Amino acid sequence: MPKFLEIVKSCILVLFLLILASCARMAAPGGGPEDETPPEIISIEPLPGAGYPDLKKISIEWSERLDDASVAIYLYPQMNYSLGIHGSRIEIELESVPGDIPLVIHLPPEIQDRRGNRTGIPVDLAYSGADSLPTGLIHLSMIRQGGGNIARRTLIELYRYLSDSTGDSLLVRRTVADSVGTADVQWLEEGYYGILCYEDPDRSFEWNSEQEAGIDTLVYLQEGEILNIEAILTVIDTVGPIITEVEALDRYHLQISFNEEVSFSSFSKGQVTLQDTSGSNIDLHGFWLQSGYSGEIVTLETDVIPTGEITVYTSGIEDLMLNSSEPDSMTFFGIDSLPADSLRLRSYYPAPGGENVNPAGPYSISFNFWVDIDSLKNKLTLSRVSDSTLIQGTLNEIDGRSFEFIPDDQLIGEQQYRFTLLPGISTLWGDTLLSSFSWSFSTAWGDEPGSIEGDISGTSVPTLLVQISRTGGSSDESVIYSIIQPGQYRVDEIPAGRYTVAAFIDSDGNGTWSPMEPYGTYPGVVLVRPGVITKEVDIEILP
Repeated sequence: MPKFLEIVKSCILVLFLLILASCARMAAPGGGPEDETPPEIISIEPLPGAGYPDLKKISIEWSERLDDASVAIYLYPQMNYSLGIHGSRIEIELESVPGDIPLVIHLPPEIQDRRGNRTGIPVDLAYSGADSLPTGLIHLSMIRQGGGNIARRTLIELYRYLSDSTGDSLLVRRTVADSVGTADVQWLEEGYYGILCYEDPDRSFEWNSEQEAGIDTLVYLQEGEILNIEAILTVIDTVGPIITEVEALDRYHLQISFNEEVSFSSFSKGQVTLQDTSGSNIDLHGFWLQSGYSGEIVTLETDVIPTGEITVYTSGIEDLMLNSSEPDSMTFFGIDSLPADSLRLRSYYPAPGGENVNPAGPYSISFNFWVDIDSLKNKLTLSRVSDSTLIQGTLNEIDGRSFEFIPDDQLIGEQQYRFTLLPGISTLWGDTLLSSFSWSFSTAWGDEPGSIEGDISGTSVPTLLVQISRTGGSSDESVIYSIIQPGQYRVDEIPAGRYTVAAFIDSDGNGTWSPMEPYGTYPGVVLVRPGVITKEVDIEILP
């Protein structure tokens, strides 16, 4: 028995020492910077190009192991193949030899490594069994009819017509437009091609012409030609915007997302109502588009949005094709939080110190939140710096937080003007601009004319000539002549500017002043202001 106990004790001691050894083992600490580098292609076998009549296998090696589920490839023209993914290597094995027909392997930008870093860049690999690849190229530039940006996912499909008699076609390429709506389709042989471009937000790979903007056209590409095409995507659309999502941003703001773009004016034509569970309406004060003139997301500023279930109702909102929406609604939940940002100026024009600014306007100012236009009218002034004259004009609302000021008459050129925003503009939740703000700019001369009037004395002849000569601050030294009678006179349609004014008796009838002809001048320079009659420009004719 004692011997048995000794054996047990020895086993326990050995086990204890093993535990201690494992605890004392050195190991590299975890952590370190997170890998955000996307995978890159480091080798391709065989290299893309021509001269592969027996091509059957392509191997692509990447800089790191790939996420198997993200790897997808597309072959054009379409043919059967098998795909193998082995860590950082992709192997493509073709079931048939493409021969002299150009084969393009498209690697989409969604391929990613095992940490979720996407390549973000599509890659096309071109092969041919012929001695060279064809050099034809179609460059597409796409815009949307009626304005607005094309959808983030806009597909381009290129079909080659194989025969004039049968009309059979072969899909030889499918790609996506870049962020500015352009795409290049290269390695094309001579022939007729059908081009189908369409917005595909639902990723169906099918064009729904009644809801998705697109174009279907036929072109002929000559050998080696670079063909530039401007494609206008139209939509045979009779359906107005549909709500896709509503989200409360804070107690005073919500965003409504639509399935297509709207503009400020088209959204203004509709009706928007917010109701809580008791059926009480929540007042709407203003709205603006998230992306400027047009977009799919509209931000609204309202009275306090209570927590809990809220329903937004819309109707009559138009898309950019002027299709009006049917009554629509969606429920969302209010949140109890104040806006994270403080009230501030978002932008203004002209820029501080701007020169040669358009004297007719418009001049703009915008905030990051809704501002009551009547409050802004009492706080925003424009004045001429030289004499503090206040400039009269109209303040218009562009959207709920942006405004433009248009002067009643064009401003005087080569003068400095100052906008002043007084403190006191407030938000619905009590945030206030506490300090005044001002900025100055100078103007160019405009094209709105003015007038002068006065009295001519010292002669009794029936008619005489008034000579109005531009002077100072301008390279345009034009002269205006006007036939008038002595006494009270007025000359209209004078371009705004600085002038000297003289009058003379045109005895010889040659239309200009000659020595010995009686004349008189107004002492000083006359400032002709746009839309204004400058009075008391009096002249005495001397013998």
